[in-house]
Amino acid sequence: MSVKDALLQLSKIYLADVGDRTIMAEIPKKVREPAETLDLKPELFPEKIPS
Repeated sequence: MSVKDALLQLSKIYLADVGDRTIMAEIPKKVREPAETLDLKPELFPEKIPS
């Protein structure tokens, strides 16, 4: 996986506002596995989406 591909996959991590809480959407397996291999914290890369 190239750096560009890794960043593209990490950009698919989303935060969503639900009422008065902000939650992280489920992280796809295709993103979770490389992030764990590289010891990255996926929560560093979330994209905030409007609710």
